[in-house]
Amino acid sequence: MPIYLLGSRTASVDIPDRRVSISISGPVDGATLYADATDQQNVVQVNPHAILAPAITEQVTVRVEPNDTATFDHGTIVHLTIRCGSRAESDPVQVRFDPINVSGCGTMELVSLTPRHGHISVALRAVPDVPLSPLASMARTAARRIAGSHRSPQSGSLSIAIDTSASMKRAFDDGSVLAAIDAVIGVANAVSIRAVTAMLVGARCIPIEAPAAELAQVVAHTPLQWSAGTRWSLLSDTEHALVITDSMKFVDSKQFPAVCVSYDTKFPTAVPVLSAPPDGMDAGQYLSANPTLVDEFAAALLPVLTT
Repeated sequence: MPIYLLGSRTASVDIPDRRVSISISGPVDGATLYADATDQQNVVQVNPHAILAPAITEQVTVRVEPNDTATFDHGTIVHLTIRCGSRAESDPVQVRFDPINVSGCGTMELVSLTPRHGHISVALRAVPDVPLSPLASMARTAARRIAGSHRSPQSGSLSIAIDTSASMKRAFDDGSVLAAIDAVIGVANAVSIRAVTAMLVGARCIPIEAPAAELAQVVAHTPLQWSAGTRWSLLSDTEHALVITDSMKFVDSKQFPAVCVSYDTKFPTAVPVLSAPPDGMDAGQYLSANPTLVDEFAAALLPVLTT
């Protein structure tokens, strides 16, 4: 019998109007699958990870929630399967789904089933994640945990403007700039800002475009020419810009929203600050090993991106 795959390329499919079983697998010991419908719809909870509907008579929305925690842990991936047909069938119609990342979510609607003219319309409700770097993925999870788990298919845009004045050389060398780019991308993705580009700003402006998961590395491999100062006027026509800088003077000017990389432990916290790693350690590795720092950065950046 047919096996259908729903995900980033195909969001819905019609299956025969017959008995339906829905199940999840993966690291789901601490999760429960729920079916939302009125009392008129017959739904049987077989176990925490499986639901059975002898017939779909009205729209049913299937969701998953963590049992004993407010949100799912980072890296929690759910595999969802729908089988259509009688228990006696050895090869029923199946609908499988791209893996669904529920990290940082308190609840996640997965799929809806709606009866239509003698068949059942199966529609994916979970918006598939864009692939991100490991640090960006951590930041996305942190932001979801803070902001809530509702995902919107809408898409915003952001341009990350990176200060390339000479004082920023250390922040490039120890990976702080690249870590800041990844962390910003992750938080932005959590609030549906998926079109992210970068530009290097010094004596001139160098635009950079790449997939989100690769943007920081493309910046890292772009030849730099350090400048004595930064011509911020080059950003005058840029919409939705976020600056990465170490300049307190620029922060105080409030020309654009900013993220600061700082080697001063007493740096003011009026803007999101990415603290420098210990000497000899890469900033990305340092943040990845200290998720609390990622949480703090995400909490500070969220209001900047959503107001």
